[in-house]
Amino acid sequence: MFDMLKDTKKYSVIDIETTGGSARANKIIEIAIINLDGDEIVDSWSTLIYPERRIPPQISYLTGITEDMVASAPKFYEVAKKIVEMTEGRTFVAHNVHFDYSFVQNEFRELGYTFKRDLLCTVRLSRKILPGLASYSLGKLCKDVGIELPAKERHRAMGDAKATATLFQMIQDKNSDEFKAIYNKLNAKVNFPPFFEENDYDELPNRPGVYYLWDKRGKLLYIGKAKDIKKRVRQHFMVKTSKTKEFEFKNGMANISFQETGNELAALLLEASEIKNRSPMFNRALRRKYFPWSVIPYETKEGVLEFRCAKIKDPDYPIRCGSRRSADATINRLYKKAFGIEFDLHFENNIKLMQKTLGVDNFNKELRKKYEELTFDEESFQIKLPGRNKKEWCFIRRYESGEMHLVYQKDGEVVEKFEIEETPDLVQITLHYLRKKELKTIPLDESA
Repeated sequence: MFDMLKDTKKYSVIDIETTGGSARANKIIEIAIINLDGDEIVDSWSTLIYPERRIPPQISYLTGITEDMVASAPKFYEVAKKIVEMTEGRTFVAHNVHFDYSFVQNEFRELGYTFKRDLLCTVRLSRKILPGLASYSLGKLCKDVGIELPAKERHRAMGDAKATATLFQMIQDKNSDEFKAIYNKLNAKVNFPPFFEENDYDELPNRPGVYYLWDKRGKLLYIGKAKDIKKRVRQHFMVKTSKTKEFEFKNGMANISFQETGNELAALLLEASEIKNRSPMFNRALRRKYFPWSVIPYETKEGVLEFRCAKIKDPDYPIRCGSRRSADATINRLYKKAFGIEFDLHFENNIKLMQKTLGVDNFNKELRKKYEELTFDEESFQIKLPGRNKKEWCFIRRYESGEMHLVYQKDGEVVEKFEIEETPDLVQITLHYLRKKELKTIPLDESA
C-alpha cells in the first residue's frame, strides 16, 4: 500500500454524506472532492445533492442536512460529469474508502456508467503507521494527531474531506520531524493496568494468534485473536472508559499468555473453539451461538427451487447465519450469483422471466449449484494457508470424524497442532473466510 504512495502522484480525497448505511438502498446527499498532486492541494469542490427521497430524521440530526436544504440541489446525474472529470486519472482516497466508493459506484451504475478508480483507505494507512490506538474513527484520530475538525464541520462532506486530506498529507510526510513527534507522543508509554506484569507485554509477538488475559487470582477474563497479538493487546490498554464492565475488565488484567497460530483463519477458529470450551467472563457475546438461522432449500408445488430461513439446527441444512437479516442476504446472494438478479422491486418478475427463459429444470440446476458452493460438504480436505514467509504454513484439516486440526508448520517442521471439535460456528467461520479470501480446499494429505 505504501508503495502506491510513492508511485501514484495524483489523488482525489472524497467524502460523502448519505441517507443511510447501505449503498444499494440509499442515496448520496452531499459530496466533497479535494484533489492533491502529491501532497499539494490543487483543487476542491463540494455540493449538496437532491436524493429524490426523504432524509431520515436521524441523518438530519447527525449531519445537519435537511430536506429543505437539498430541495433545490442538483440531482446526481447533473454532477456526475464533474465527478468523473475531477477524479479521472487519480486514486480515490477516503476514510473507510469502501463505504464512499460503493455509494459513488452505485450512483453511476444506476446511470448505466461504470465508475472505476484505484483506492486508498486512510483508516488502513493510519493503522499501519500509528499502530495501537484505541480508535481510528476520523474524529478521534484527528484529535489524537492534532488535526482541527470543528464540531460544526464534522459529518459534513467538505469538513470531513479537509480533515482526511490533512491526515493523508501527514501520512505521505511520515518521515518528517513533525510526524515523528506525534508518533512518539502517541506511543511514549503503554497505560498498563495496575496489576499487570509489564514484562509479559514486552514478550508478546507481532504475529497472528490467540491471547488469554487473566486476573491476579488466575481466573480467565478474556480470549481474543489477532493478526498482530502485541498490537491488539496494546489497544486493550489504550481504552479509556467510565463504563463499569469495561473498567473492571481493563483494571482486572494481571497476566497474559498467548498461542501463535501462523495465520488469521487459524486464530479465528482457535479463538471460537476456546471461548466455547472455557467460557471466559468477558466473552459473553461470543459464548452464545453464532449461527442459529438455517437457509433451507425446498421445491414449490410447481417444482421450482426456492429458499426460506428458520431457526432449525439440522445437518441437512449446512448454510447457517447469525441473524434473520444475514440469512435473507444469503438467499439474495444465491440468486445474484446464479442469475445476476438483484433483490429489488423487479425481483419477482425477473425470477419468473428467468424460469421461463431457462426452463424450471435448468433454473433449479443452476440455483442448486450455487447453493452447494456455499456449503462445506467435503468429507475430508485441507486448506493450505501461507504464513509470514515462504517457509511457514498453516494447515486447516477436516476429517470424517468431525474433528478439525489446525497445524502450524515452519521450515518443514510442525510447530503447533491444535485439535478442535467441528461445530456449525467453526464451519461458518471457515466458509466466510474462504469466500472472503477466494481460497479453495485441496485434497487431504496426511503426510504434510
